[in-house]
Amino acid sequence: MVDIAHWLVRYKKVERVTAIVRRGPVERKYNPKEIRSICANMDLEGIHHEFERIKDRMAKVGQNPDDVLKGFTDEFTKCEPQVSQTQMGFRFLASPKRILVDAHNRVRALEMEDNRLDPKGEDTVAVGLKQYYEFPCDSVVFAVGDKVDETVGLPYKNGMFITNPNKTGNDPDDSLFQAYDETVGKIMDGVFLAGWARKASEGLVGVAKRDGDWCAEVVERYLASKSSGGNARAVLDQLHSLLQKRQSCPVDVSGLRALEVAERSFTEKTDCIGEFKFTVNQDMLACIEQRRVS
Repeated sequence: MVDIAHWLVRYKKVERVTAIVRRGPVERKYNPKEIRSICANMDLEGIHHEFERIKDRMAKVGQNPDDVLKGFTDEFTKCEPQVSQTQMGFRFLASPKRILVDAHNRVRALEMEDNRLDPKGEDTVAVGLKQYYEFPCDSVVFAVGDKVDETVGLPYKNGMFITNPNKTGNDPDDSLFQAYDETVGKIMDGVFLAGWARKASEGLVGVAKRDGDWCAEVVERYLASKSSGGNARAVLDQLHSLLQKRQSCPVDVSGLRALEVAERSFTEKTDCIGEFKFTVNQDMLACIEQRRVS
């Protein structure tokens, strides 16, 4: 959500951005560092009204609205300098049901359903109340998150590959990066996960770099315990073939370079966001394959 809001607030400089959230403010997924890029534009009065609107539903699951509001707004520190008059707000406990259009087929509103929070273990889930209303807007951007590619064949659960739950005590800890098979209760020897391979689209660039550095240390430690030998190219070719058989479409560095060349050739297109020239992954993959053949 924050990356889209950042673009709208700091580059497009639209009048207003509202994040529609199925659950409540306690369950927000962004972190205080991410929000710094847009927190100078927060509609604080509107946020207070929104908490007033949902406070009874929060209280029913043991959440203190006043405490949550303070924690929510206390994160609006170290904000980047304001560059627009855009107002940023939130609509909590709401699920979009359909987009409503006017006589000219232009977006005029979202049909929304009110939600309540139900406890589920240590977490909560959003449950629709069958109470519907219209939320006026003129544009809708979907920011519903993503997940790792389960076709790779690694142990997988809840949108993520599974990592070792047992700490090793090393620094950095190997368990953070070791793929783990819950069915047999063992790590997958020689298989490591870093960055978005553990949890898709989580974290900032600086965090991802640190994650990669730590994983590299863990891999180096693992390789130091093994005898040298083997043909690296043969191993890579075998991995590439395996992934292709599982239809997971691996892309190597040469494929990324081919994609960059293709994107630069799309100079006639005017409806793109920055360097992003393709709307679906399939078109990007087809372009990469075509340039490899040619």
